[in-house]
Amino acid sequence: MNYTAYTAKDFAKDTFFQKWVLDPDGETTAFWQAWLDEHPGKGATIAEAKEIIEALEFQADLESNQAFIDIWDSINAAKDKEKESEGKRSDAPGISLWIRQHQQMAAVFIGLAILCSSLFFLLRTQQVPMASHATNYGETRTLVLPDSSVVTLNANSSVSYAAGWDEDKPREVWLEGEAFFKVLKKGGGGDAKFSVHTGGLTVEVLGTQFNVNNRRRNTKVVLSSGKVRLQLHKHLEGQSVLMQPGDYVEYAEEKASVRKKRVDTALYTSWVDNKLLFDKTSLKDIAVLVKDNYGMQLMFQDEGLKDKRFTGMVPADDVELLLETLTKLYDLEMERENGQVMLSRSGPAKP
Repeated sequence: MNYTAYTAKDFAKDTFFQKWVLDPDGETTAFWQAWLDEHPGKGATIAEAKEIIEALEFQADLESNQAFIDIWDSINAAKDKEKESEGKRSDAPGISLWIRQHQQMAAVFIGLAILCSSLFFLLRTQQVPMASHATNYGETRTLVLPDSSVVTLNANSSVSYAAGWDEDKPREVWLEGEAFFKVLKKGGGGDAKFSVHTGGLTVEVLGTQFNVNNRRRNTKVVLSSGKVRLQLHKHLEGQSVLMQPGDYVEYAEEKASVRKKRVDTALYTSWVDNKLLFDKTSLKDIAVLVKDNYGMQLMFQDEGLKDKRFTGMVPADDVELLLETLTKLYDLEMERENGQVMLSRSGPAKP
């Protein structure tokens, strides 16, 4: 598919693009992040298409979105049909005029319904160009935001924000995946509010350092320093959680549950320094990390292996060393096929 000539509306109507926005998997994420890297000038268009999908409340069930698309296309079809018939005479001009008038009225009402749904978005995006950045599997990237705050993107992640920030307006960032933020406290008399929006919640801060992981409709926030307030969305709309340094908060959107605990923040932020720290981490959780950050599906022939726990440190940019360490530590054999890595016992199980 040649997407280079696509407009924001074209992307919003594309089911493969919808899946990436609404229910991303390894295939869609790898494709669109690679495509964005090849076409950096399309970042604003992609951000606009994402907001169209969100403003019109598309669902992860792609078939249900087709109703909107059919209405959208029907407007253009009605206009084209009107142009084709314009200037032509009919044997029954009165009836023809009546039909055309009602076709026009139907198109107008449909168009107004769509316009009302996305008016706020259209007014905003026409005035404020967006900047977008994304990382591939196994890649991290450090960005300087318009206010000189710094965000480090973990692998398989993306951020978007207004290309320029005014002193008298809040600073907002939209995140998919995982990122570590170093937010500068805003001086002067302007609005100092800094917000990071994810699918499940909004992180509101003044000056602080924190990590946000937003995957599979779960958002995990770890606060290294400063203070943040989490504004919860959807099922817990209006509720908030205040965090202190050392706090870990996990919000499961589908379960509408919030879990808060004290943690060693280094275990969650060490990737920023190209390290992966593990402290009695189950192989099941390591498999999730490997899939999210490196696009590899780690599988276990023996289900009991998932409960094995690993403590140690490996470089974040060397997933092969991590896999080799696990195979040697637990006496495993490793087989690869089509992006899948199967681990199986090669001898007596170790305690």
